[in-house]
Amino acid sequence: MQEFTITSSQILGACGFIASLWTVYKIILEIKKPSEDLKKRIDKNDELLDNDNRRLIALEKRLNKNDDGQKITMQMLVALADYDIQDKSSEAKAKLSNAKENLPNSLIDR
Repeated sequence: MQEFTITSSQILGACGFIASLWTVYKIILEIKKPSEDLKKRIDKNDELLDNDNRRLIALEKRLNKNDDGQKITMQMLVALADYDIQDKSSEAKAKLSNAKENLPNSLIDR
């Protein structure tokens, strides 16, 4: 039967081989790291941008509702001024009545 012996040079060679594999692995990780960090950063920025877009859309909707409410309020003021200025004419009464009818609907729709 043949004996199997391991020499110190074989041990050092195996350790050197393992060390060189480890070094190559670390180099590959260092090369990939900036691209992975950049991808994470881009993903985070995309998420923040999506959140901002959602908030802007909600704000636009709210401002549009406010514009509608202001429009109704201005119509009421104009109708009241017409009613007061025109000595309570029937046309002014009709404008005031129309504005009065629109006001509750506007308030309910909000």
